[in-house]
Amino acid sequence: LWRPHLRGAVVAIGNAPTALFHLLNMLEDPACPCPAAIIGCPVGFVGAAESKDALMDDLPAPSLIVRGRLGGSAITVAAVNALAEIGTPGALQHLDRGIDDDDRDVRIAAVRALGARAHRASVQKVEAAINGKRLPAADLTEKMAFFEAFGSLCGDAGVPMLDGLLNRKSLFGRKEDVEVRACAAMALGRVGTPAALAALRKAGAEKDVIVRNAVSKALRGGGPS
Repeated sequence: LWRPHLRGAVVAIGNAPTALFHLLNMLEDPACPCPAAIIGCPVGFVGAAESKDALMDDLPAPSLIVRGRLGGSAITVAAVNALAEIGTPGALQHLDRGIDDDDRDVRIAAVRALGARAHRASVQKVEAAINGKRLPAADLTEKMAFFEAFGSLCGDAGVPMLDGLLNRKSLFGRKEDVEVRACAAMALGRVGTPAALAALRKAGAEKDVIVRNAVSKALRGGGPS
């Protein structure tokens, strides 16, 4: 049943060592479609040692063991981190899907990993999330994760948008939300180019202490990430 769906897939197997062994037997066939990655989560279950030994063998796809008893979103976050550690193009392409996940922790783990891996193919999706409806209502940790990833990926192409969020007033003279402006400042610091630093300096006399501190920190750490 698996065989037609294997090509380019991320296969995660937990407390089912027989399923893992079946998969490994299938992959011995050169004609079998190859997955992008294999993630084993067998620790603490029957067959864990045998499963780990099997995954340690030379496989035609990148593989990783996720340690510990996990469930729900925790195992999804662990899988996201495993994909980031594997770091192949196929694994990172699957990480991209985590940006839109319904679970906050999964979204944060995915976008942080994409930024850390400088996976620039995801920049448009990260930008769309920043401009979407969900992020303005998110907590500061999630906002910062998305903005810092965007700053790591966008280069000078993202400076006009970030400059606008930090410095531009609305039609009625109001500015963006304080947290959004502070996050935009930190993203500009991640970009670190002359254009990004110029946008930060425009906010050097900012009255809001949170934004001003973010601008100061970004200027101190300014430099391409």
